Amino acid sequence: MNSAIMQAKYPIVGTKCFIKVVIGRPEIDPKSKHGDRRCKCTVSAHSNRKNFYIYGVDEIQCVWIALKQIKVVVSELEKKMKIKGEYYYW
Repeated sequence: MNSAIMQAKYPIVGTKCFIKVVIGRPEIDPKSKHGDRRCKCTVSAHSNRKNFYIYGVDEIQCVWIALKQIKVVVSELEKKMKIKGEYYYW
């Protein structure tokens, strides 16, 4: 992954493990004809990891959409694994 611009770890309730979230630095999407951007995101807990790209017309839109999508991916991971992370202001 290109260098991360944001990353965080959230404790999993009742364990000493964490849910880890990483947003990579926005880069030019190699498939874009207009110089749109993308950033690689990773959400992981225990041995489960989901990597995905988020796309936007510029760096700000790309990161803004990534933050919203990460919330969805974390919720799906929690449901699938029957875990709950500790978040403040979530």
